[in-house]
Amino acid sequence: MLDVEIRYWPKAKPIPKGWKYHDGLEGTHHGVYSCLIVRDVKNGGR
Repeated sequence: MLDVEIRYWPKAKPIPKGWKYHDGLEGTHHGVYSCLIVRDVKNGGR
């Protein structure tokens, strides 16, 4: 089973290697300056 980690990320900064853009903040006040990024975490990050 694959777990994912999602976090807020400022739109002004490039998305870090290993992370993907993740939709979901559009239309919210957070979405003006932030996006969500997501990455796969194998074995719960251990």
